[in-house]
Amino acid sequence: MDYLFQPGEVIDKRFKVVRGIGGGGMGRVMLVEDLFTASLPVALKYCLPGDQETTRRFAREVRIMAGIQNPNVMPVLSSAVDHDPPYFVMPLGKNSIAEELDTLSKDEAKALEVFKQICLGIQAIHTAGGTHRDIKPQNAMRMPSGSVVVSDLGLAKLDPRDSTILTKSNVIMGTDAYIAPEQRVLRGTREADARTDVYQLGKVLYELLTDQVPIAMDLKAISAGLAYIIRKATRDSPGDRYPSVPHLLDAVAAYQFANGPGADPARTIEVLMQQAESLLQSNRYERPVVQQILATLPLLQDRPEDFTFWFDKIPNGLLHALASAMSSEFEPVLSLYSDVIDEHVERWPFEYAETVARKMKLVFDSTKSPEIKKLAVRAVLAASVKRWRYAAMDVFDRMLLSAASDADAAAIAETLADNLDLYRQLADRISGTNLHPGLRGIHRQALP
Repeated sequence: MDYLFQPGEVIDKRFKVVRGIGGGGMGRVMLVEDLFTASLPVALKYCLPGDQETTRRFAREVRIMAGIQNPNVMPVLSSAVDHDPPYFVMPLGKNSIAEELDTLSKDEAKALEVFKQICLGIQAIHTAGGTHRDIKPQNAMRMPSGSVVVSDLGLAKLDPRDSTILTKSNVIMGTDAYIAPEQRVLRGTREADARTDVYQLGKVLYELLTDQVPIAMDLKAISAGLAYIIRKATRDSPGDRYPSVPHLLDAVAAYQFANGPGADPARTIEVLMQQAESLLQSNRYERPVVQQILATLPLLQDRPEDFTFWFDKIPNGLLHALASAMSSEFEPVLSLYSDVIDEHVERWPFEYAETVARKMKLVFDSTKSPEIKKLAVRAVLAASVKRWRYAAMDVFDRMLLSAASDADAAAIAETLADNLDLYRQLADRISGTNLHPGLRGIHRQALP
């Protein structure tokens, strides 16, 4: 890596260069000695020669960092944005978190502690009115004290005016493996908000736990509870993610509570269900309680009897709320429920198929989400055929016949195609002419 300064040179008559230690596309970082204070070596970051936008972006990075006083954000010790080249000085980090991935991925507790500190640093940036937009393990530093700080705010924005001036609407900025879908479209980077950072934090959490670059994430490689959290944080639509970093932190805390020493996820859910039922008696529910239920249920996926027992304990009023008002948060758990029914329903009493059908019909009727409808149909299809219960089959027929929109029909047709062997056993029960046109093709394919 090329540097403008060589060891022994003095920058701005004050900082003696020891050696270069890294950098990126807009700047370089050097280990220097402060001749004025004779303190321990510090890190000096200077702006590479470039166009006016690069210089302004560097000055913005300095301004944002200097304006945030938080133990999890890298502090600015001194700066000179009018110097040629502009620079600022910060404490010397021990190493980047990227250098600890091999160790952290083998210790979930340590990985989650690092993640918490990164989240707290990002939340401090949000509280100051900013957005980071380039969160990754390389941009988090382990300090000599052991704490973790967020660094490299070169792509951060502090207010809409900053972003409008410095980020062109047709420019994609960030690191490809972590970049959110909205950053890839026109004005996406410029209009990024806290939910964009939540997406990137979800990618970082995956990498901390697996030591794998989060391009194609294999969520089966980690615990179900954390997989749920990552899946929700990295949903394609910003509105389907955790709305803020505190919501993401609360989900992780709920996971840790349910997995703490001596903790039993089933007992945790039991307590949460009691709270939910008490609230429903007053015709209300609290999202934090419901979100903890959704985050804890997947922890039981390796205990299918317990998982379905507690899923079935969800009160109908809450099930309606999940399907209608919290569909994006409910979808991963419902997907898991559908998988469990498909894989294990043959182990349970025949009449359990009616329980599945009754619950899923309520979900189906309560939601406007095609994905939720599709998962409900899949569960009833598996239960009714594998337990061969006519009452459950009747519910399945009515669900198909009630599919009214093109989106619903397309989603349901997809799950029928994926489960064609099961659907072939029921297809001749109803006439294709009574089905939505989007279902008639798969219906014809399934007929003898």
